[in-house]
Amino acid sequence: MRVRLSDIREESFSWNETRRPSAGSFEDPRLVGLGEVSWVGELSYAAPEFLLRTKVDYSRQLICDRCLEEFTDEVHEEVALLVQQGPKGGGEELELASADLDVFEVDGDEVDLEPLLAEQILLAIPHRPLCGRPSSAVPSGTPEASAADPRWAALGALKDRLGRDQG
Repeated sequence: MRVRLSDIREESFSWNETRRPSAGSFEDPRLVGLGEVSWVGELSYAAPEFLLRTKVDYSRQLICDRCLEEFTDEVHEEVALLVQQGPKGGGEELELASADLDVFEVDGDEVDLEPLLAEQILLAIPHRPLCGRPSSAVPSGTPEASAADPRWAALGALKDRLGRDQG
């Protein structure tokens, strides 16, 4: 969705849309599926910049980093950004301050909001998605839990041997 900034200096631009993007288009292995995305927002003039406020609601399917099972997660994100008009940098490297992370710079009079939606979906994916269910793959520290999963037997034997060597 493209918006001409000069058209909203007098009256803000609002939208309420539903999208159905493909999870594969995000090229992130943690994101297995993506439900319908509800996207509501407003772009208004706040001289000399523009203020973009959006709310995104959707469900997504992720792979749990602990148990490797697929799980569904609900996302409700609100984002506010300053949109500044101006020429983009000439390719030189700049150091960003934390205040710069809430600024979206556009070259010219038009802003394409679709990449911002995709960026927010990607930024909302946790680095290590966890389903929240207890997992037998993670020992709780009790001997019974270690015995329940034979993969921890070698570690238990090493711990016992080290304990005997030190004692």
